[in-house]
Amino acid sequence: MKKLKKFNTRQRAIFSVIIIGIVVFFITSPLSKIVYEILLPPNPVNNVTIIQKARELDLSWSRADEHDVIGYYITLDGEEINDEKLNNKSVDNYEIYSLIEGKEYTVQVGSKDASGNISNLAQTNVTTKSQNATIVLNPVNEATITYGNIAILAIFIGALVFFFTNWVLFYKVKGKRFFTIALYPTVVLIPLLVLSSSIILTINTTSYKFIFALGASLGVVFVSYLLMLTANILNGATILGQLPLEQAAKASQFIFGLVSTYIMLIFTFSSNFNLILKLGLVLAFVFYFTYSALSSIKELSEYHLLLRALSVVLVMFIAILAISVWPIESIYSILVLAIIYYIIFNVALEVRGKVGRSLWVEYGLLIGLITLLLVTNSVWGINGSII
Repeated sequence: MKKLKKFNTRQRAIFSVIIIGIVVFFITSPLSKIVYEILLPPNPVNNVTIIQKARELDLSWSRADEHDVIGYYITLDGEEINDEKLNNKSVDNYEIYSLIEGKEYTVQVGSKDASGNISNLAQTNVTTKSQNATIVLNPVNEATITYGNIAILAIFIGALVFFFTNWVLFYKVKGKRFFTIALYPTVVLIPLLVLSSSIILTINTTSYKFIFALGASLGVVFVSYLLMLTANILNGATILGQLPLEQAAKASQFIFGLVSTYIMLIFTFSSNFNLILKLGLVLAFVFYFTYSALSSIKELSEYHLLLRALSVVLVMFIAILAISVWPIESIYSILVLAIIYYIIFNVALEVRGKVGRSLWVEYGLLIGLITLLLVTNSVWGINGSII
């Protein structure tokens, strides 16, 4: 630890982002699943189907996909069926013969791994009968994305980034800077982590998962490094006054805030979240990035800082409500909201008494683009006819 304390800011940042990148790759790649499967018992067998016959039970199931599963475990009335056929991961059916017609049997089906662990067992009581009957247990859940797992992953990595950011900063933060500067890299990265994790979870091929996980981890390394240096410069500027790279850090802060908000817009508006959740997620990021950027403007008092930040949130709130009911595809909704946030974010950051003509031309063109998108891509009435 003494050697780590001797690192300068840049060296600490490099060391930190490498550790973060390794953790991101491990968690998002199939490596974590392999380790999880080795340490814990296998998952329950899914789609267990039992066909009842007069003196026979025909069992079938979906093959286990865990790496360490070596076969399946079946019991009849509590006694394990010892058959070499079941010691094969690729087996997906089994027949039990020579039973007594009309008798009730208790059947259990599970999987077993190389360590001898047995999964939770699918269990039911069946009665042999002359007329065939079918029982289905443990139907597969077809959901491909678990938002809870994604949120936990993003929060865990975000906490790790926050810890390393505080270690990297040359001057330790306190008070408002703890919220506006030390937390900034974490908040920026969370939407990136959420979006990349969602994409990786939808990939079925193991090799592609490794490739995308590697790409995501390298992206996190690069962005984390820039964010930590940005936070360090902004933190130093608030203590020492104007620094040579302060304007570059403010530009970086502005760009990353926009990009992170855009990614959150993409994630929320391309999902099936309800409007309240969409508003909560987007407006929380809008307020944080606006407030953080405004905090670096020394000419603004705390009152005017909050007033501007809340004004931006109010405008975005109205815009989201309006766009949510507008008959337009989500891709155009996201683009319109992104442009609106860009305009009002710039307006909020403006401290000059008189805005230049070039800015008004830029904003006018962007407003024209929004209007064009809303008019040309809207679908009104029946069969697309405009009412």
